[in-house]
Amino acid sequence: MAKKAILLSFALRAVTVTTYAAGIERTDETTSTDASIRVVQSGTKINEGARFPLVFVGNWQKALASPKVEKMLPIDHKVVWAEGPLVREYRDRDDTDEPSSVLYFSDTTTAIIYRLLGRKRLEVWAIHAGGIDPTEHPNLAEPGSNGMATDELDGEFVVINQHGLRRVIKCRLDDHAPGAPLSECPDFEVIADSFTDQEKNKFKLNSPNDVIVHPIDGSVWFTDPIYGLLEKERFCDEWNCERHGSYLDEKSETGWKGVYRFDRYTKAVDLVARYHRRPNGLAFSPDLKTLWIADSTIGNPSLTSYDIVVPTATLDNFGDGSDGHNYGKDKEEDHDKKNIRTNANHRRLLYIDTKAKEILNSATLGMTLGTTEGLPHLTGGEGVTDGIKIDPDTKYIWTSIPNGVAVINPDSKEVICQILLGINTSNVAFGDKGEVWLTGARGIWRVQKSLATSSISKREEL
Repeated sequence: MAKKAILLSFALRAVTVTTYAAGIERTDETTSTDASIRVVQSGTKINEGARFPLVFVGNWQKALASPKVEKMLPIDHKVVWAEGPLVREYRDRDDTDEPSSVLYFSDTTTAIIYRLLGRKRLEVWAIHAGGIDPTEHPNLAEPGSNGMATDELDGEFVVINQHGLRRVIKCRLDDHAPGAPLSECPDFEVIADSFTDQEKNKFKLNSPNDVIVHPIDGSVWFTDPIYGLLEKERFCDEWNCERHGSYLDEKSETGWKGVYRFDRYTKAVDLVARYHRRPNGLAFSPDLKTLWIADSTIGNPSLTSYDIVVPTATLDNFGDGSDGHNYGKDKEEDHDKKNIRTNANHRRLLYIDTKAKEILNSATLGMTLGTTEGLPHLTGGEGVTDGIKIDPDTKYIWTSIPNGVAVINPDSKEVICQILLGINTSNVAFGDKGEVWLTGARGIWRVQKSLATSSISKREEL
């Protein structure tokens, strides 16, 4: 298996990129392998490449059932950079002995979507997940898919961000033929691949990264940084590049790194936030009235919240929002899902205030995330805020940070605890019976929430 070591000199991750899947083709042979669960206790290294042994910082009892982490991938796995974890109900379950859910995740570097079935079987579910054959684009560092989300108004569909073709698509991922290119996924549909401004200028998206779907109006919200444009020979960003500037910014057709909202009815792609330098993960609050955006700017990672606005305007007199402004200024506290879904002529569209509500960063939290007394000082290559999720039970934010994951109370601006793996992490997903899945460099890990209740498709009543 040929391997090519690439120095990851920017702060998102530090992994060894392998070319194992570059030439993978569809096959009828089995592509699954048994996943093995190995429990790692505090004080033990997650793997040989970890910078330090596993450590829990803070009051872990408020967030976790126990101070341990389970390694969920087999020893001989070929996963390089795991991203976009999505837990789905296991529809083909035959009896109670089988798992009730499955985990899908992307490997952005090898362009593969994997399926982990009941923590027992790892399968290559889709290849060419970014929409291109990686062998035809050998210098692209991350040609695969990234974030994935269940369509909240039609649960049969999964929305997927594709780095390779710089677009957002949806399809029936559960019904996909294992090992086939993602383009063959049933009912495959392109949702967004460009943005048109008020002057009718059309711009190619940078590389859609993370994605969520709002259950009130079914709108698809996604971030569009530039990490899908990274080159293997220039795997750096911002000041970490030799010439102290990012070549990635020069590749952007829009000139900004935005957050967009796709309207499933009008098909409009609206720019709702354009002032984040490196927007990455995003999540709705449990009451669905706040949008949180993670910014992965090197040296200044942050989490920013915005009020979600429900305009009273109808489609006939509501602006298209293409310049990033919210035209329906009136806020409305009543989120009447039934009225929105049944009265198409007076459908209320969701936007966000153009000004941020609050910011969580080192200054407002009063600490540096990703390290503690006795651990090495951060050098910039340990990761930043990337994927985020909000626990519907506690309303705590779970976010990737340098060296691991943090659990934060946004109301009190308190860091509840840090799970420091000593490894770059990318994202978080809530699973069944209190499971929390963590993704990152060459790994999938699982911890257990202190509140062992299922979070799949769980929403507060509005």
